[in-house]
This record gives sequence, structure tokens and C-alpha cells, in this order.
Amino acid sequence: MSTLELGSEGLVLSTVSLQIDNIVPRNSITSAEANKATAEAICHSSDKATSEDGPQRPTLSAQDSWAQLQIKDRMQWMEHFKQNKRGGLVFQDKEVLKKQQGVFKEVMMQVGSQLLSGKLAVRISLPIRIFEPRSLLERVANGWNYAPTVLKKAALSSSDPLERMKFVMAFVAGGLHFCVGQLKPFNPILGETYEATYADGTQVFMEHVSHHPVKSAFTVVGPKELYRMSGVYEFESVSTRNSLANYQNGTVSITFRDGTLITYTMPQIKMSGILFGDRVVEMVGTSRFEDDANRIVGELHFDANNSFLKKSQSDDIKGSIYPANVRYLMSSMPRDNTNIVLLRSLEICQARGGDCKRLMAVPSSV
Repeated sequence: MSTLELGSEGLVLSTVSLQIDNIVPRNSITSAEANKATAEAICHSSDKATSEDGPQRPTLSAQDSWAQLQIKDRMQWMEHFKQNKRGGLVFQDKEVLKKQQGVFKEVMMQVGSQLLSGKLAVRISLPIRIFEPRSLLERVANGWNYAPTVLKKAALSSSDPLERMKFVMAFVAGGLHFCVGQLKPFNPILGETYEATYADGTQVFMEHVSHHPVKSAFTVVGPKELYRMSGVYEFESVSTRNSLANYQNGTVSITFRDGTLITYTMPQIKMSGILFGDRVVEMVGTSRFEDDANRIVGELHFDANNSFLKKSQSDDIKGSIYPANVRYLMSSMPRDNTNIVLLRSLEICQARGGDCKRLMAVPSSV
């Protein structure tokens, strides 16, 4: 992805070279042995195929073979989407859409106004045919797939607080597309846990700690304790007659080895076209980032197309970083033209670009 830098320094989301096989997590419990055995079998079969006639192909380690299997699976979701002209991604698996629309109509008839008010959107029972074969915990953990690369770079940027803030914001924005899917993950059961280990040794620990309200706690520990990310998400869904908004409420804390603490919040995922029209998914709202020790604040606006003067896609995002005292001043200032010009002049840096549009052209290395 590329961004347009508007300040002296931009919020760079694109210049970090990431290899997918280094960021896909592998399960760290019993299933790891089965995955390893499968990968080793692939290696052996490849050796036999190349040991006779013909040129020799480079052999892969068990871990690399397993990672390549996962790459195909993780990128499969892109086959079922197309770009929406107004922004966002459109689901286009007609068979799945037909099943889901039938389910939504049944649910609407059963619970009526209670569902429309959003009270039951994360609590009602749904037919199994609309689910994918994994838990919500694993879907949430996918959003941290850039931890071994981008978040690690943030941890190593201890001498430059601004650069560290940029990397943290890029880590959050970059991981959002891993959380998009046409099928619904299963709701976790109370006490359910999920663990995963990334190739660099980063460990993920999650537990579903509350059913009413729906809450899950998590901790992500970087290699050599470079960083520790933790928090509790409360999941909410609010429905209207033809759309659904999903919230991950809660503040995430990232503590780096040098003691610096950065906190952030998540945007919302909006899905429209539940009953009729195109099924479009997009990010909305704002993510806020705070570094109290260095007194800087960052914001990612996923509703960046809210200007009558500039027409942009609904999936355009805008990132800004301010001194903390300027950001707090903004909340109390009238939003007239004079103050907007003043605030822009006080920005440390700003960047703007699209997200979903560029995801449709993701190469083998992102």
C-alpha cells in the first residue's frame, strides 16, 4: 500500500517489506505436531519427485512447507471479494450469500425489534451453515500478524518516539484485512483459550473470560520481551434493517522493554447489504493512539471522506500525529475554517491513502 505524505514526515504504511511465511502464526499446542508431520511428508514427496530425472528443485524445511500451506488458505478470502466502486470490499460468493440472507430473514422474524435494537446481535443462536470452522479468538488474533515485523520495528525504535508511534499505527492498520471474512467465526465458550506462536518466537495467549457481556482477554509477548501487548475486548454488534456494525471495545496497551507505554483503540467493521443489495464490508470510525511519556497522540480516521470539497472512497483513511496538548485542545475548539487551518499547521505529520482498494492487488510478499 502507498500513502501520500503531506507533512514533513509521513505515516508510512508501505515501505516495510514483509514476507508472509514469517508472519503466519502456527498453533503451539497439540495440532503443531500434526502440522509438522504434514509438512515433512510434503518435503519427502518433493525429494522423491526430484531425485530421479530432471533438474533439482530446492527443498523446503518442514516449517516453510507448512507456512506455504497456510499462505494459500489465508489468502483464499480474496477470491470471494471484489472492489466496490465507492470503497470497501463486496462479497461475491453467491452460494454463501444466499444461505446467509435466508438466515437473517429467519432471525428477523423470530426476534424482531430486539435484534434491530442491537441487544441480541452477539448472543442469539444461529444455524451452523453460516459459520467458518474456527473460533472468534483465532479471527481476532489474525489482526496481529504483523507483530513479528512492524511491531518489532517499533520496539527497536526506542530513540525515536515519533517513529515508534508510526510503526504502532501501521501495525494496527495493516492487520485489519486479516480480520475480514464472509463467514462468521464461532462464538467462544466461557473459559475457551487459544495459543499461537509466530516464527520469530512471538507468543499469543487468549482466553474468553465473560459471556454476558462477551469479553476476551489477551496477551502477546514479543521475542526476548521486546514488547508485551495486552487488553480485554468487549464484543458488541449493532444491527439495523440492512447493516451490521461490529465493535471491539476496549483499550489495548503495548509496553516496550524500555518502559514506554502506548495505548490504542480499534475501529469498527461495518457490513451492509445483509438483506438486499451488495454485501459490502468496510472499516469505519477512529483509532486513537496515546504515548503519555513522550506526550504524542496519533489518530487513524477511517471516515476520511467526510468533506464536501474532496470526493474520496469510503475506504480512504487519514492518519495524523499531534503533540498531546494540541490534541486535547482540538476537542474543545470550534471546528471553523480558521481553527482547522491552525490545527493542520500544528500536526507533526499526516498521511492519507486507501486500504481495501489496494488489498485487491496484494502480491506474494506484502
